[in-house]
Amino acid sequence: MFKLDLPLDSIKQKYTDDNSKFVTIDKMNVHYKEEGEGEPLVLLHDAGLSLQIWNNLMPFLTKHYRVIRFDLPGFGLTAASKRFDYSMDKYIYFVKKMTAAVGLSLGKFSILGAGFGGHIAWQYTLLHQHRIEKLILINAQGYASKNSLSLFQFDKKNGLSKGLMRWRGNTWMVNKLLRKQVGNESIINDQLIREIQDILLCKGNRKSLIRLSKAALKDRKHRMPEIKTSTLVIWGSKVEKVNFEKDLPNVEFKKYEGIGLLPMVENAKQTAEDIIQFLS
Repeated sequence: MFKLDLPLDSIKQKYTDDNSKFVTIDKMNVHYKEEGEGEPLVLLHDAGLSLQIWNNLMPFLTKHYRVIRFDLPGFGLTAASKRFDYSMDKYIYFVKKMTAAVGLSLGKFSILGAGFGGHIAWQYTLLHQHRIEKLILINAQGYASKNSLSLFQFDKKNGLSKGLMRWRGNTWMVNKLLRKQVGNESIINDQLIREIQDILLCKGNRKSLIRLSKAALKDRKHRMPEIKTSTLVIWGSKVEKVNFEKDLPNVEFKKYEGIGLLPMVENAKQTAEDIIQFLS
């Protein structure tokens, strides 16, 4: 069934709480949360999702770290400005300004990204190694692959269209996508489906996926060996394998058997334990 966009204000009411904050970055009202105390850790979600996807990790991570997570421009509750062009360099610049806005303009912080958020994380690290303490990648993008390594296919070769995205918002399709992309299907319930569906249908988010599919994502994988930052790569065995651990010179690799695109949801405890052990 065709699904119309949902108003941003109605989604805000459902997915904000006492930890939610908003800050204006380049005329964008950015939704973020800052929880816990300790060394700073920045989390970047995948395209089409939101900071909600990290919820299951929070009880573990906030015991040890000051965790800052935010909705990337065009997704979650952060509507992109008309001037935002969805290029990789724009996202990198956004991360630079956002981290400064939360007090991370001086000193180092660690950064964790999943999917497209992982692509941003390693490119940001490449260009700002003096700022990054450690880098963590979960099923990160940045290599050519048969699949987009994202819950929502948005790479150019799949020819994402406006017509197709109209149908991506119905419950049946979200359920189908989850069952295709995760390994631990026991996590799939009405709450997860509704959360992903609501964020996808939030006004402008499906259009953002279409615009992202056409954007210049700046291929810098040939420079990956330049990243000397200590890196943890977490990969689900159900996800198409790429070569991060071969090209990164200072890397630790963890493969999760039977897990798909969302280890932070499918096996939150193990994911959190590996992150904490690596960071400490």
